[in-house]
Amino acid sequence: FSMDKKAMKKSNLKLLLNAEPFGFGPTAAIATFFPHLREKFAYIGFLGKGHTLDLQKDLSYEAIHDVSHSSNHEIVQILNQYDIFVTALDFEMAGLAKSAGVRVIIYDPLTWYWKLIPEIVKESDMYLAQDFFGVTERIQKELNLFPQNTKIVPPIVSQKRPRTSKKYTLINLGGLQNPLWSVDEVFHYAKTFIEAIKNCIPKNEELIITTSNVVAMKL
Repeated sequence: FSMDKKAMKKSNLKLLLNAEPFGFGPTAAIATFFPHLREKFAYIGFLGKGHTLDLQKDLSYEAIHDVSHSSNHEIVQILNQYDIFVTALDFEMAGLAKSAGVRVIIYDPLTWYWKLIPEIVKESDMYLAQDFFGVTERIQKELNLFPQNTKIVPPIVSQKRPRTSKKYTLINLGGLQNPLWSVDEVFHYAKTFIEAIKNCIPKNEELIITTSNVVAMKL
């Protein structure tokens, strides 16, 4: 649509964003959505655990809720302060939001992958399935497992930036941290991987590493 952004009134509904704490994929997706949502909502919060906060802390949220050590009761108290809950893949948190009476939107880039579609998907107010091989066919075949308000969307990615230098080698370790590995296991994997890369690149190339704050501090 082609509305004048200056004339567009921001919604007074309070929006809460969230991402599953598995790698950086879900939280990176939410960080990518944020600038577009910022134009539409006057109040946006983020609720998350651990490394999901790393990519959100520098964005202009009205509130950031670190629930790394919070009980479900404490989380529900936060959820009750909002009108709409948008999550990338955190189905458990979506269930809590729904039980708190908050409208739930789920962004799922893995519809093609799940052996079983989580029950909260059907209960959600909107389900955004990222397009991939077989996604359209699966949704059509299993319509009873999805809400009526289901949308298939193309991959949502940041705009490409032109390459301006060849002096650097970038190692992206952002997806390593997950609930199945301890921080020490992630650290040792990262250290081994970095040493292997060092042995392969030209000596005059500078190495840049991206990773979570916890792993960065250990390195």
